[in-house]
Amino acid sequence: MRFLSRFRVAHAAAIALVLSASVVVVMAQSVLDPRVAEFDPSADHNAIAGDGTPLVGSYSLALYRTGEAVPYERVNLGKPAPDPDGKIRVSFISLLTGLPSAGVVYEARVSASGPTGTSDSGLSNPFAFSAACSASIATAGQSVPATTATGAVAVTAGSGCPWTATSNAAWLTVAAGANGSGNGTVAFSVTANTGAAARAGTLTIAGQTFTVTQTAPGCTYTLASTARSVAATSSTDSVAVTAGSGCGWTATSNAAWLTVSSGASSSGNGTVTFSVTANTGTARTGILTIGGQTFTVTQAAATCTFTLAQSSASVAPAASTGTVAVTAGSGCAWAATSNAAWLTVPGGASGSGNGTVTFSVTANTGTARTGTLTIGGQTFTVTQAAAACTYALAPLSNTASATGGSFTVALSTMTSCGWVATSSATWLTLVGNPSATGSGSVAYNVAPNSTGFARSAALTIGGRVFPVSQNANTCTAAVGPTSVSVAYGGGAGTIPVTSTCAWTATTTATWIALSTTAGSGNASVAYKVSANGTSQARTGTITLGGATVSVVQGSSTGLPAPTGLKIVGGGL
Repeated sequence: MRFLSRFRVAHAAAIALVLSASVVVVMAQSVLDPRVAEFDPSADHNAIAGDGTPLVGSYSLALYRTGEAVPYERVNLGKPAPDPDGKIRVSFISLLTGLPSAGVVYEARVSASGPTGTSDSGLSNPFAFSAACSASIATAGQSVPATTATGAVAVTAGSGCPWTATSNAAWLTVAAGANGSGNGTVAFSVTANTGAAARAGTLTIAGQTFTVTQTAPGCTYTLASTARSVAATSSTDSVAVTAGSGCGWTATSNAAWLTVSSGASSSGNGTVTFSVTANTGTARTGILTIGGQTFTVTQAAATCTFTLAQSSASVAPAASTGTVAVTAGSGCAWAATSNAAWLTVPGGASGSGNGTVTFSVTANTGTARTGTLTIGGQTFTVTQAAAACTYALAPLSNTASATGGSFTVALSTMTSCGWVATSSATWLTLVGNPSATGSGSVAYNVAPNSTGFARSAALTIGGRVFPVSQNANTCTAAVGPTSVSVAYGGGAGTIPVTSTCAWTATTTATWIALSTTAGSGNASVAYKVSANGTSQARTGTITLGGATVSVVQGSSTGLPAPTGLKIVGGGL
């Protein structure tokens, strides 16, 4: 029954199904401290069953200690898209619940899973890890008020080293950062303390203990003021804190430019001193949280003016570069941008204070043009002179069949440049207006060739010669494609035939059915391939007007395994 259900799964006819039961073993190349797994996807990676279900739903990676048959951990890789070279690469370290032990040699397998089952690759090259991951937290604890409150602590860990954060108290929860890798932050929250005494709980973060102490409900905190406005320059200020004796509190900032320079934690009455860096942009606001109270710091915008050494420049049609000097106050940041694709800023795209902007222009192949640079809010105009008229044809020539036909050739030139088209032969005729201005296209007809000999002529367009040759009247037939692959479940398709005469269609295989046995001129022949119920792939031939098409059908042995697994160092 399982064979019949698999037999009924239809693959898309255009997908070549490689059915190989062999396991490919990767070259035994040992890698230290790997981060990436790379492998060749299953041959059915993109195949679709008859009901629309992908034959490969996902991949998984299993890690083994060398010599052991049971993996110590398996992680789901999803279904990543292959890279341009056809291989799939996945950074697997961050997916593990914990890094493998240092000094132990490991191997891995990758598995493809789908509706028809699971197939495993061979073992990868051996790999090991030089040292186990270590992590640390920025501080060992924090005090919070009796009311509901939040806090955060920074985690420092090696790149790719995973860690978790858990709480041992119901009133203390991890609000964000319960899982992480490398450097990160764990945010926590506490419910209001309704008891008669202060309480303490701990978070276990990357194996480290972080203690949160919550004051008793009797503690209240008052700030001397709730906000402060400061100048754009760097400065230091302070705010007084009033609290009951023994009531602990902390002060934290939500902005990198606003820092607590003293009084980050204390109890009872105290003072928090804060510092701000110089503001080189627009006005900004930051917040200090002190004993659960919000203290807002607003910093004024910087006052900056910008002046250019000149407001414009004129340049020749050829590609070239130029510069313009910028004058600005110390610490005043500016940027330079262009409004035209042909005008770019290769140097001095941003700066602070006095500086220089370098601009480049591409060669001008058209009329005169003007572009602008915006530098520190100031406009700098670049005018480039027009170039002389030139003409280019695409394609450069044409060879027509004996039956002739209608064709076009594109002419590229500047918008102000005029041109005329002429023909050198009566069998080669122009269609429509033979003259115009600027870029365009020229339509022409080639009459059928009944002479029995090849012939040549030319069009002259804008002074450029466009050769046209015509084949003699011979009977030919061509097909495309010359081979097709069909899934074991069967399929159908069409094969286009290009011919100047009558042709026949035949096949050597009884399991291939054709829609017709004869035709003439250009046409398409439909074919239908029966399901392959055997365990062997098979090949048949379709002959169309003397041209052959190979039909290859895979066997019904099941889902091919992925191959070529290799564990490599470095990142993606």
